[in-house]
Amino acid sequence: MPKLSANNYRVFIESATTGTFNVVGGQISHTIDRGEVSFSIVDKASTVEVTDRAMRNYAMSMEYRPDLPDANGHGRLETVYASGASAGVQVRKSPFASGDVVFACAMRVTSMGASSPLNDVHSTTVSFTPTAAPSTDLLA
Repeated sequence: MPKLSANNYRVFIESATTGTFNVVGGQISHTIDRGEVSFSIVDKASTVEVTDRAMRNYAMSMEYRPDLPDANGHGRLETVYASGASAGVQVRKSPFASGDVVFACAMRVTSMGASSPLNDVHSTTVSFTPTAAPSTDLLA
């Protein structure tokens, strides 16, 4: 039975030009976690606790080995991380054209980890946190 190939999905980051997206070179993997977080709306004045409410929770991470020079991918992620601003992030399915978006969300880069092992290739792990609900979420 055929399987869904992870090689058919790539992450794109919005450039400084709004609406223009570039692929991040050297991608190894990415993960999108979805779930619900419940919270109580009880307060100190309440005598009865009101039913818990649930809200959607999204988180995304990506591991890649930077293909240099990559000013529009790796360099853009560094800039967004350093500024604390948000940028559009997309996941596109092959053939990776602008019409192939399966996930799109405004996100902040909340962490950038680096691994530089002896006699090996440098790799970077990036974590994203949404600043709004995804505008597209077609991933299964």
